[in-house]
Amino acid sequence: MGWVPPVFSLLGLGPVPCPLVRPRSPRVLGAPWAGVRVGEAAVPGPAGAGAPALRIVSANVTSLRRHGPHLWGRGAGAEGPQVLLLQEARVPGPAQAAVAADARRSGYRLLWGAPGPDGGALVAAAVRGGAWRQLPVEAEVPEPHRLLHLAFFAGGVAVHLFSVYAPADGTAAARATCVALCEAALAAAEALGPVPALLVGDFNQDPLPEEIAALLHLGGWVDAGAGEAAATCHGAGARRGSRVDRALLNPPAARLLAGFRVDWTLGLPTHAALCLDLQVGRPPPYPARVRPPSLAGPSAPGWAPEQGVARLRRDWEPRWTVALARDDVDAAWGALSAGVGSYLAERQGQAEGTLPPRPVEPGPKLGWPSLRPRPLASA
Repeated sequence: MGWVPPVFSLLGLGPVPCPLVRPRSPRVLGAPWAGVRVGEAAVPGPAGAGAPALRIVSANVTSLRRHGPHLWGRGAGAEGPQVLLLQEARVPGPAQAAVAADARRSGYRLLWGAPGPDGGALVAAAVRGGAWRQLPVEAEVPEPHRLLHLAFFAGGVAVHLFSVYAPADGTAAARATCVALCEAALAAAEALGPVPALLVGDFNQDPLPEEIAALLHLGGWVDAGAGEAAATCHGAGARRGSRVDRALLNPPAARLLAGFRVDWTLGLPTHAALCLDLQVGRPPPYPARVRPPSLAGPSAPGWAPEQGVARLRRDWEPRWTVALARDDVDAAWGALSAGVGSYLAERQGQAEGTLPPRPVEPGPKLGWPSLRPRPLASA
């Protein structure tokens, strides 16, 4: 597949290869297009408003071995989430291989958090359909097996996801652990700079501790479910539900938020799942550039392209042909440029070989004394 510049068409030269364009199979296009070479970009450009979103689900599963098969079945298909952030997985080390194999049959890759005191994984993540990287948790964090840091690459952007599962015993020590985990995640997200970051999970605190609420307010973080005020957890024997499961987004991630809902249809005991859609789009294949103004301009009345091409071949083609035969590329390029200039001048009705001067904006004046011309010393 190639592109023929207008000047090359006039000179009868061949097309220029285009590496970013590849031909599409005629069978895909159908019978009417069988004889037409249609190209499509090898790297797609920015997607519009209808681009598929990055779907993220955060859920406390109580036991991943028991409820994992149901999650994998619900997540299969094009509409399923690309990222599942799972709290209270409680998968012992010897059983992790079997659980991972079960998830792999549905297209998910399981990532385990740091092992707990019993050797099992308390937090986990399942990813599919994208590039990802699991990042380590700082060693200074108390109980690091309760925090997972994942970077998922979508649309040319790395979305950083922090999944937390705080202790649920309701003691002052559990509150202090929740504060320490959130402070570590917020500090790590702040150190990344202005990139999308989410802090989700089961905080087991309703409302959030004042220390965390203050940090979220200072950093401009947004609670995705603040407007709904819907309960996300109904414990056994509880008179009313609580909102211990949250999805918090920093300003870059909040600008990408396209949808949020509390989902009770996944069949999980006690907790609901939090579903988020981020409109990340697709990256452009190259940086956008402003097109320069065209030098051709409108054609003069009575302009006949055939006469211009004939004059170009008669007066200028022998010059660059002789220069190319001598392997003098500079002379050939000069003759080609002069010939095209003569063609454009005649097209605009100007004198042959002349073109109107291109306007040039004056640049800034330099006031450095070292650049000023010095007067010659008298003999």
